[in-house]
Amino acid sequence: MLVGGMMLGFRVRQVVSISFLVLWVIVVISGLPLFLGPKGVGSGEVLIWGLSKNDWRFIHTYCGFAAVAVSVIHIALNWRCLINYFKRTLK
Repeated sequence: MLVGGMMLGFRVRQVVSISFLVLWVIVVISGLPLFLGPKGVGSGEVLIWGLSKNDWRFIHTYCGFAAVAVSVIHIALNWRCLINYFKRTLK
């Protein structure tokens, strides 16, 4: 039972870590057309890689919100390791 609980905790950490990575990669990739795309009035309808700038903005914003939420979960799951790391480092 204990081994199963530890395995479940490990799986949760794996899923959270991979979600963390994937979401931040999506945020970075979706930020490129927003940063490099045309600016000004009417630029929201310009297609970049098959999506309008407004679509990219939507993806960027909501994946960013999800990434922040997953980041908080990631820190919470690894809190003990983080505290131990700082205790050793700051000695």
